[in-house]
Amino acid sequence: MVQWPGGAAETFRGFAPDRRYVLVEGAAEPAAWSPPDRRVQLVPSKLEGAPMTTAGRVVLATPVKAPILTYADWDGQAHTINADPPTGKPTLINLWASWCLPCHVEIKELLSRQTSLRVVALSVDGLDETKATGPADARAHLDKIGFSFESGLASAEMLSKLQLLHDLLFFKVIPIGVPTSLLINGEGRLAVIYRGTIDVDELLADVHRLRAGPERRRQQAGRFPGRWRADPPSGMRLEMVGQDFEEEGFLDDALAYYREAIKVSPDDAFVHMKLGLCLKRQGHLDEAIGWYRRAVHLDPNYVQAHNNLGVALQAQGRLDEALPQYQRVLEIDPKFTTARYNLAIILLWKDKSDEAISHFRQAVEDRPYFAEAHMQLAAIPHLCYQTLHLAAFRAAGEH
Repeated sequence: MVQWPGGAAETFRGFAPDRRYVLVEGAAEPAAWSPPDRRVQLVPSKLEGAPMTTAGRVVLATPVKAPILTYADWDGQAHTINADPPTGKPTLINLWASWCLPCHVEIKELLSRQTSLRVVALSVDGLDETKATGPADARAHLDKIGFSFESGLASAEMLSKLQLLHDLLFFKVIPIGVPTSLLINGEGRLAVIYRGTIDVDELLADVHRLRAGPERRRQQAGRFPGRWRADPPSGMRLEMVGQDFEEEGFLDDALAYYREAIKVSPDDAFVHMKLGLCLKRQGHLDEAIGWYRRAVHLDPNYVQAHNNLGVALQAQGRLDEALPQYQRVLEIDPKFTTARYNLAIILLWKDKSDEAISHFRQAVEDRPYFAEAHMQLAAIPHLCYQTLHLAAFRAAGEH
């Protein structure tokens, strides 16, 4: 019996076991039904690998934002390759050296084609102590062949940034040699990496394909033809890239990656907190506080963000605003000794030494090797008889 949505009830009979039927309202009899043939015929094929060569070409399925790349021209003037906002014109960065014979061939080929692509040839002469050549040798070679594109000297900082990004892309350390070239699209994103001498026809085809959509880029990035079982990852975790650049001391690049990550994940409290930390390191306290506030708004239980917000407010002398941030941390995690220490420091400033002592004692009980808390406990009997000054106390570190 079937109770139809319209309210009518209908009884069907005449079913055989192990069969399938379609029941239609008003049809009176069940209609036999057979599922479609879902068998998949797999046809074997042979995958032909690319021929062995000393050159390599890697197309990124998802182009990644390039770091800030600055070089010096032959007169010592600094130039930034990927200005912000991007120029909208694709750029090829070519790393070469005067002692590298394949580099000479490559540069001549680029020059002979007179492509409209922006080419920036950067010599690494002088950066390798094992080589006897210097910048003068590189400049003399370019003058000799009448090289008309942009040129200059790569810096150690630029190579460090490129090596860092390269290692993050491939999850292993592969030293960048010469010649190496990088194709950056008009949006300032690294799209293709060339190891060894470039095939200029292939380069020009890659420039044309920069406008391709995501599906076409995936096909270009694959080494073999086929079908995707699932969509590949949408790209690198930019906040992780920013964190690695920050650890290496490239704070401007880290900020750029964090800001890019927020565009991708606007509701990720961790990214907001990391951006605030980086701004704090650069001395931009007001802006850092704004990002910390966004982080705790997105995740009210984010103890690290609450603590970091308290530290930044405390550094500005805004103790009444910092105090509830530490209290909120301890409500969520009573064992967060850093916040407890910071709270005790503010209580000392407010002449609440008994409460401060209680928090310092709890901090050293939870973390016996917390040296700063031990030192404050030892100093309190003396400090209680003198005027306290905020500068005498230092907030514990951020996370």
